[in-house]
Amino acid sequence: MGKILIVEDDGITQELLKHLMAARGHSVWAVADGGAAVAAAIAHQPDLVLCDINLPTMNGLEVLNQIRANKSTSRIPVVALTAAGARSEDAIGGVRDRIIGMGFTGYISKPIDPKGFSQQIEAFLSAKVG
Repeated sequence: MGKILIVEDDGITQELLKHLMAARGHSVWAVADGGAAVAAAIAHQPDLVLCDINLPTMNGLEVLNQIRANKSTSRIPVVALTAAGARSEDAIGGVRDRIIGMGFTGYISKPIDPKGFSQQIEAFLSAKVG
C-alpha cells in the first residue's frame, strides 16, 4: 500500500481522510499547515500528497512549489483538495484546468465523497510526475 501525506487544516476533514486511507491499508501522516507539509514530505518521502489549497503559514500552491523545487520530493504526485465552487460539470472542468495549470497532479473537491475517494487515490498513487 502507499504512504500518503495529508495536508489539511480542518480537523474533521483531516480525520475523515486519515480514516479512509488507513482503512485501505495506507500509511498516513497528517499536518495542518503548509510549513509542516514541506518538512513532512522531505522526512517521510510519501507516495502521494493530498494538499488543501487554503492553509496557514503558506498556501497549497506554495507547498507544491517547494515540494517540486526539492530534488528528493520533486516527483511526488501532489493532489489539491479544494472546495472551489459549484459541482456542475462546467465548473469542475474549469477548476481542474486551473489546478493542473498550477502544476498539481490533479484535484479532489470537498466535501469528500467517501464512495469514490478510494478509487481516486489509487489512480493518483499510480501517477508519475515530470
